[in-house]
Amino acid sequence: MKRTLFVFIIIIASGIAFWRFHGTSEGASDVVEDVLPEPLPVYTAKSFMIEEGDTFAAVMERMGYTYEDMQAVLDAGEDIYDFTQIVLGKTFVIRKKDGVFDAIVYDINSEEQALITKDSDGNFVVTKQDIPYDVTEKEVHGAIESSLFLAGNEAGLDDRAVLALADVFTWEIDFATVIQPGDSFSVIYEDRIRDGKPGPSGKILAARFVNQGKEHTALRFEDPEGGIGYYTKEGESLQKPFLKAPLKYSRISSGYSNARFHPVIGRTTTHLAIDYAAPIGTPILATGDGTVIRASWNGGYGNFIAIRHNDTW
Repeated sequence: MKRTLFVFIIIIASGIAFWRFHGTSEGASDVVEDVLPEPLPVYTAKSFMIEEGDTFAAVMERMGYTYEDMQAVLDAGEDIYDFTQIVLGKTFVIRKKDGVFDAIVYDINSEEQALITKDSDGNFVVTKQDIPYDVTEKEVHGAIESSLFLAGNEAGLDDRAVLALADVFTWEIDFATVIQPGDSFSVIYEDRIRDGKPGPSGKILAARFVNQGKEHTALRFEDPEGGIGYYTKEGESLQKPFLKAPLKYSRISSGYSNARFHPVIGRTTTHLAIDYAAPIGTPILATGDGTVIRASWNGGYGNFIAIRHNDTW
């Protein structure tokens, strides 16, 4: 009896094992398949530099586009950017995605670029966007030995950042007349990288300048409405009624004096003004808000603009 029961159990166990092995595999539907991710798109780019004498039409033709294409881009970008104002030495970049046209990119300036694309109907569309930089905050320190430019460059600031630093304190310091050896500065600014290469510096976020022992500080602040300004640690605006200097100049060619030898008329006269030397095309700023009361040629003064700021000036 025991032997018969043992044989019966063995037969049942064998049947269950056979069913599990053969029965389930025969109608199996839960097969696990490896799903490969879709390949990332491949972008390629080709640059076309604007050469001397080039027009937008000439560059478009070199990129393989027709006169009609050129006119269509001009029309599409009428309210965005005037492509007839392209600049010698800059480039147009044709970008393709998996071998198919994606966009034409043109840097308008260091901050913005024009993007020429096509809509679903094949019509050209022109938009403007910020240039994509990789931005990190960087802090540098320096001391003046001869000039702010040299000290800034030695500290690691590019020319753009040095000018921006001067602009931050333009209401408080005349960098051409009062800077002394031993003056020092500290700057926190945006260091920007584009396509793995250094780009132009970004915003000055905070700065400190010690001039002849007096400390000047500046903290950048942007209000909810988009207004931007620089303030002291105490929260006071750095902007004053009058600028320290009305332009970015290279030197003062003649200072204020009651007895200056005039190089043209050959005699000593009073010179109740300051003459600034600057390259042709340098923008001239009013030192403060006011109303223009005269704009004309005025003898030895040359092109003359008089501005009424208030009851005194």
